[in-house]
Amino acid sequence: MNAIGHRFGSKSYENTARNNQWLAWLTVGEGLHNNHHAAPTSAKFALNGHQIDPGWWIIRGLVRTGQAKVRLNELRLVKRAETTAEAATG
Repeated sequence: MNAIGHRFGSKSYENTARNNQWLAWLTVGEGLHNNHHAAPTSAKFALNGHQIDPGWWIIRGLVRTGQAKVRLNELRLVKRAETTAEAATG
C-alpha cells in the first residue's frame, strides 16, 4: 500500500504521497495517502468532496453505536516538511 501510495495517483496537498481512489476502495480509505500525510491525526481520509472514504463510514457507524470515539474532530493540516536541499538554497 505504501509503495503504491507514494508513486501513483493525484496530489491534493504538497507532500510525497499520492491519492488513489481505486486503492481507497480496496483498502477501506488508506488509498487516500496524500490526505493522510496532510492531516495525519484525522480519522477521516476523504478531505475533498469528490473523494470516498469507506473507512470513515465504518468509524461513523461505530461512533453512533457507542463502540468508538474520535479524539480530534477538527481538521489539522500539517505544512510540507522542508527538505535539506530546500533549506540549503533557501
